[in-house]
Amino acid sequence: MGGIGKTTLAKITFNDRFIEASFHIKIWICVSKYFKKIRILKEIIAQAGGNPQDGDSKEQLVSILSSLIKDKKIFLVLDAVWTTEVWEELLREPVQGAAVGTRVLITTHLESAARQLGASHIHPAERMTDLEGFSLLFKMVFRNGEEEQWEALKDVGVKIAERCKGVPLAIKTIGGVLQCKDKNARAWEEILEDQVWSTSIFLKEDENVTKSLYLSYRDLPSSIKQCLLYLSLFPQDFVFDRLNVVQYWVAEGFLKSEGTFSMEEFGMYHFDELADRGFLQPEESSIAMAALCKMPDIVRSLCQHLTEGECLFGDMPRPKGRSGNLRRLSMADCDFPVDLHLLKREQRLRTLLICRNPYGGVVLKQDVIEALAYLRVLDISETPTEELPHSIAKLRHLRYLNVSGTPIRALPDSIGNLKSLQFLLLKNCKNISSLPDGITQLRNLRSLQINEVPGIEQMPKGIGELHQLQDLNEFIVDMGEGSLRELGPLLQLRQLVITKLERVSERTQARSALLENKTSMTCISFQWSFPPVDTTTVAQIMNMSDVFDELCPSTSLQILSVVGYLGLTLPRWMWPSSSSSVSAIHNVTLITMSSCINFSQLPPLGLLPHLKTLVIKGCSQLVTIGTELANPSVSPHPSSSTSSSTADGGSTAVLFPKLEFFTLLEMPNLETWSWKTDNGTSMMAFPSLKVLYLGGCPKLRCIPDISSRQLEQIYVLNCPSILEVGSFRATEKLHVRDDSSEHLPPWLEYVCVDPTDEVLSLLLEVKLSPLRRMLQQREAGGNDPDGGWNVFKRFPQAYVVATDDETMFLFYSKDKSLVQTNVQVA
Repeated sequence: MGGIGKTTLAKITFNDRFIEASFHIKIWICVSKYFKKIRILKEIIAQAGGNPQDGDSKEQLVSILSSLIKDKKIFLVLDAVWTTEVWEELLREPVQGAAVGTRVLITTHLESAARQLGASHIHPAERMTDLEGFSLLFKMVFRNGEEEQWEALKDVGVKIAERCKGVPLAIKTIGGVLQCKDKNARAWEEILEDQVWSTSIFLKEDENVTKSLYLSYRDLPSSIKQCLLYLSLFPQDFVFDRLNVVQYWVAEGFLKSEGTFSMEEFGMYHFDELADRGFLQPEESSIAMAALCKMPDIVRSLCQHLTEGECLFGDMPRPKGRSGNLRRLSMADCDFPVDLHLLKREQRLRTLLICRNPYGGVVLKQDVIEALAYLRVLDISETPTEELPHSIAKLRHLRYLNVSGTPIRALPDSIGNLKSLQFLLLKNCKNISSLPDGITQLRNLRSLQINEVPGIEQMPKGIGELHQLQDLNEFIVDMGEGSLRELGPLLQLRQLVITKLERVSERTQARSALLENKTSMTCISFQWSFPPVDTTTVAQIMNMSDVFDELCPSTSLQILSVVGYLGLTLPRWMWPSSSSSVSAIHNVTLITMSSCINFSQLPPLGLLPHLKTLVIKGCSQLVTIGTELANPSVSPHPSSSTSSSTADGGSTAVLFPKLEFFTLLEMPNLETWSWKTDNGTSMMAFPSLKVLYLGGCPKLRCIPDISSRQLEQIYVLNCPSILEVGSFRATEKLHVRDDSSEHLPPWLEYVCVDPTDEVLSLLLEVKLSPLRRMLQQREAGGNDPDGGWNVFKRFPQAYVVATDDETMFLFYSKDKSLVQTNVQVA
């Protein structure tokens, strides 16, 4: 049954700390009903740490996978398995070479498939009881303080939960409906008595679940309904990126701007609403601020049922009657040929998605283009398309064109005739060497994406005339003096990446970009690409600082990225201009600074009230991190006139009040990190921190006090000089690695471990010699103070892997009094 929680249960298992600590490699793969063998193998290779581009055939990829996981203990999840083929014909051979203790977990609709695969244990996902179902409804609908209403609605609520047959997805989507209703018995009884429950138009297998989903769908505003239905055009288990999805919706005409809200903003609201109501399920992302979701299979099936005859995913069927009624066709991720004869009959098509299809390029033939004159969306990304013909200009209604990842060498100048075009995506088109001047005629263009196109050296003259541009994810500075001036008129920009900033020779050029006037700007990235630092002159470095000072963004900014900056100081606009003012980055929620190798002092980032993510990487002249992060008066700029009493301990300010993710990576000279003020007291910091990641800081001597009670994960990787850790307490996941030392990290014994907290875990990666000494101490009864066993056994769960021989391990579980190892002590 769909929606009952099989995948959710598997994810909980996959993310469990015990699983994390017990396996060398974890791999999650969605198989789906019509899976591609090559895709499955490449995804597994990537997750196992290999390069999926090293092979193309099934035989090559199986060989690569076998070598990657040989003698490694792996945990493999195969989600949504329908047949035994994926195991019998693809994965059995390489997985059999893995280490003893390897486990494979599958989820499937079909118990018969599990038995055919030889499953040693089958766990049927159970339905919720009616009371459990109502409890879930209650959590979705009611807030604290509304308990009286809960009691009044309990009887009807339990009956609604009963209608959902104990299926969590059905209950969640009905909860989305009830959130929008009055909290009284009459409103809830209307849901209970709805005629949908007595209809019989859905598949018998999941009938009750589908009915609740349909009732929830029917409750959606019409504008959100068509947005949801559109997502059925994508493959099973497809990961939807909110920003990308919204572009499709805008191009189709589903969204309208209203007042100060743009179409894209309404689209993001619709996407979040679908996630809140359970039609989309959030996915974890390694990319900060990304909004990723998947559509449950049963929701996708309902959407395909509701759009039958108008939308089609998969191979084009031979028309039984009248053809030409399709509005949207998707053959994305399919590997069968496109029937051009049938395709040309569908002259009312508005969307055609043939991305990642090896036959996708054939749709660009002139007779096909002429037949599909009403297309609004054309996506042929990641296909072997080599040429974009001049006849593309005949698609005068086209609003979205995606040729990303194709081997095309050039865009025709006739592209300027696509007057309706709003979105042009050219990402990873490595053969393109320039953009045609015709692009400057696309006056309705809202997004131009040309990242990962290394051949483009400059923007076409006149790009500043595209006043509707909101997303320009690479503006390449050329050698001309007026290059940045093109950005001045682009007042609608929301996301901007400026590359090759080393080419800006004067600060007046930078000033002409008028970044401070772009009050809709939320995301900006500044990137320099200088040669090695020893070839950079002092004049160039000083000029870089002057230029950066003039690139002051609007206070609307939320995401800031700085890459390759070689100036000696960060720009003035990162400091408040006076004691009563705020800096240009006051509202920023995410900051990344990478390869900025010359500056030695950070601005007062600790005072930013909204900052949630901070990543500092490769800033090699940064030696100290301290209370300057809370003191605007400690500025490297002579003209700064601010004052503050923070540094001498007179302030009660909390450093980084909202920060959740903090990363220090590849910091070769960082030695001191302390919150101690001049009078010896320590400032409070990180009350909201969830993840701390320290990696490649060889000189760092201490980690200061962290006040957060929300800390979940700590990574300390190759920081061998750390001796002190303040009030450092163990978290659900503490990951420590030291590739160089012959001893355990000495600070581990000072980590506070709560003996009553059973979820705490330690993952320790050290050389084989300290691992062996630890086991020797255990056999000797724990009397050796230098062995490390007494430190290790304080953790409820702990796992050690030898860095110089990753097949060697030690696993310990306190509550089970369990010790497992393959290390020979003698």
